[in-house]
Amino acid sequence: MRVNFRYKIALVFTVVFLALLLGAYLSLNEFFGAYAYQEARTNLLKKASYARSFLERYLDKEELSYETDELADTLSRDLGVGVTILGRYGTVIGDSALSGEALRDTGNWLERPEILGALESEYGESNRLSATTNENMLFIASAFGEKMALGVVRLAMPVSEVTSAVGRLERLSVAALLIAFVVGVIVIFAVSFLITIPINRFFLAMKARAGDDFSQEAQVKAEGEMGDVAEAFNCVQEKMRARTEDAVTSELRLEAMLRGMFDGAMILNLKGNILFTNDSLKELLSLREKSPEKSPLEVTRNAEIQEVAEKALKLKRGVISRQISVVLPREKILLVHARPILREGNPEGAVLVFRDVTKLRRLEKIRRDLVASETSTRSRLSSLVVKDGAKSGLFKDSIGELLDLPEIDLNRLVITCAPCAIHPIVKRVLALFKTQLEKKSLDIGADLPKNLPKILADPEKLSQAFINLIDNSIKQTPSGGKITVKAEEKDNKFVVISVSDTGCGISEKNLAKLFENFYCEDKLDSPELGWTGLGLSVVKHIVEAHNGKTAVMIEPKKGSTFSFTIPKA
Repeated sequence: MRVNFRYKIALVFTVVFLALLLGAYLSLNEFFGAYAYQEARTNLLKKASYARSFLERYLDKEELSYETDELADTLSRDLGVGVTILGRYGTVIGDSALSGEALRDTGNWLERPEILGALESEYGESNRLSATTNENMLFIASAFGEKMALGVVRLAMPVSEVTSAVGRLERLSVAALLIAFVVGVIVIFAVSFLITIPINRFFLAMKARAGDDFSQEAQVKAEGEMGDVAEAFNCVQEKMRARTEDAVTSELRLEAMLRGMFDGAMILNLKGNILFTNDSLKELLSLREKSPEKSPLEVTRNAEIQEVAEKALKLKRGVISRQISVVLPREKILLVHARPILREGNPEGAVLVFRDVTKLRRLEKIRRDLVASETSTRSRLSSLVVKDGAKSGLFKDSIGELLDLPEIDLNRLVITCAPCAIHPIVKRVLALFKTQLEKKSLDIGADLPKNLPKILADPEKLSQAFINLIDNSIKQTPSGGKITVKAEEKDNKFVVISVSDTGCGISEKNLAKLFENFYCEDKLDSPELGWTGLGLSVVKHIVEAHNGKTAVMIEPKKGSTFSFTIPKA
């Protein structure tokens, strides 16, 4: 059962107040005991002084005898305590509790501590068990006699009387403390209720905020220091309301954007459970089961999607991309991109975007089939119409690039790298184009330093790249032009190889498409030139397979320069 805050405060103060009262009771109890004993002792001392004066007045010149017992009885009645009169040598000659033979049989009391104390000084005192009454007694004794001690008078009081007085005081103190406790508890509860009124208002306001109830303002009012706190709370509450409204608006916008995406989207929390899936993904994967708080595997029944999600959650940066296949409801090929959701460098989840590339992959397959078919046809024709050795080799190289295209597109181009020199590769390639260069009256030169370091490359694949670049330059350079092949070392890591020409150049708007498959400018797209639009694309893939980079520089009406880098051996 939940206890209200104000009752908790009242209970705490009540416990503290009760502890203080108990401490006061224990202190008073000890004080009352000491005080009652001291008062009894002081009163007994006064009575002993009176008894001594009385005996000195009546017995000063008379000889003490057993008839003195009547004086003991008289003093006992007047003083209200037990009285014993002893001779100077300790013989009991009068006692308020004894008479006759019992008095004479008492013996000598000289050795008792209060008697010895009275004979040695003015008074003697003792608190002990009485042999006569068999109870604890307080004894006060005093010697009497003006010039010399004629005897000792002893007064006795039961300690039980002191205890009884203390008990009466304790009962009074308990009653007073109980009254104080009841009054104190009432005051404590009243004060706690008054103090906690503004605090209770705070609780109600915070409870409303915790329930996202921003429809009504829960303003808190108070005075004094609590008024300052209330004002600060109201200010914070207003800011929280505004920020919450902005967050809700942003969340709605984000959700609307995700739902309106053409691609499928899935958002995961840090545990890998699905928080959100848009309509496109539900349609793409035919999802019917409710997604929240379930793993991708439970919802999609696809292990590859689950694997991509788990890897994305472990990423610190970057994107994971993978092509996957799904069978149900029908066979599809999906391209999945997954990125972690980070906040201040810490992962909080992941987002996965799904794109249907089924049609695109089918078109690529059709294109590769067409290329292979065209290549086969041209190969058969070349054996009939090409008789020149150099042309035959060049045409076969063009056929080779078509045959390699499927491998390149699928990133399965296999190269065998080994340290090799550039000079023999360039010399062999230039020899292949001797007839074409003479036919167009083109001047070709090679600027290759003798101390050029060896490169780490596949000679056959690199020769194919050279053939494509030089063939491209010959086609673009008019008769009488010039082609230059250069090579130089760069950063002590690479060798830069370039092929320049003095052709008509390429328009800047088409630079971005130069290295795409099957691209060629309209002015070069002619059967006579044998342009397939694959040469530069093949060059790019071969260079990248060697961990190099391609580049192109165009000078309008002056020509173009194609270059690439190859790592040193």
